[in-house]
Parts: sequence; structure tokens; C-alpha cells
Amino acid sequence: MEFATGAVEWGTVPDWIAGIGSVLAFAGLAYGLWWEIRQRRLDREDAMAHQARLIMGVAGADAAGQVSALVMNNSSMPVYGVECQIFAAPPPPRYGGGAPPARRHVGSTTFARIPAGESQQNTVDWSQLTDKAPQSGDTFSITMMFVDATGLVWTRSDAGALRRVV
Repeated sequence: MEFATGAVEWGTVPDWIAGIGSVLAFAGLAYGLWWEIRQRRLDREDAMAHQARLIMGVAGADAAGQVSALVMNNSSMPVYGVECQIFAAPPPPRYGGGAPPARRHVGSTTFARIPAGESQQNTVDWSQLTDKAPQSGDTFSITMMFVDATGLVWTRSDAGALRRVV
């Protein structure tokens, strides 16, 4: 049985530099590929949300107490099946402090189709729900669900939060 008694051959400095350079080149290539895939995915998601970003909704009440939802389609394509949920909340405390007031569901309304560049308004029938009737000074908020021209389903609140429903 023989054992290696000689020293280990580690190679020359140029061999080491070439080896390290090859590893770094491969790592740089992998990072560049990952970055490009990530950017294309972000660009694709941004393009899908283009029309949805142009759909807005506002809820409010007139002097007679009629609560209504106004949906604006500022895009160049129609939107379909717009479902609006309207909420009311008492005004926040005047001098701060305490928890924010709880909001309550006032009603809902739907729009079958809103053509490109148009706005539509519907009133909410809450007359049967006396416990949900809006009070003087209430602030209103709206949450919408709609289908864009490509068939993607989106939700949006009046605070601007846009989310794709998968």
C-alpha cells in the first residue's frame, strides 16, 4: 500500500485567475438572466393593469340623502360587470385619539357595461335597511369589482388599491 507522500499541486497563479474569472462570469450571466426575466414579468403585469388603473369610483350622498355610486371609465376600452359595494362611516373624532370609526355596508349597485371614456351613476336602494341608513356627516367609500376588456377581473377601492382577482 502506497501513500502519496508528495505535495499537492495547486497550479499556477494564472490558472487560479482563469478559474475564478470563469466562476464570476457564470454568476454574472445567471444574475443577468434572472434580472431580465424579472423585468419582463413586471412589464407584463404592468401592461395587464393598464386599463384597470383608469377605472375609478366615487360614492356620496346628495342633499336628499340619496346615496349613489359614480364609476368613471377613463380608458379606451369598455369594462363589464361592475359591482360596487358602498360603505358609510361617521366622521372621525375631531381632535384625534381613539380608534377610527367603524364603517358599515350601506348597499350595492351594478353596471352591466360602461363604454370607453364614459361615466355612469346609480343610486343605492337602502330604504328597506333602516339600520344601515346614512347619517348626517357620514363619509362614504366604495369598493368595486369589474372585468376589463381582456377578461381579467379586478378589485379596486376608492383609496386606489388595485388588485387582480385570480
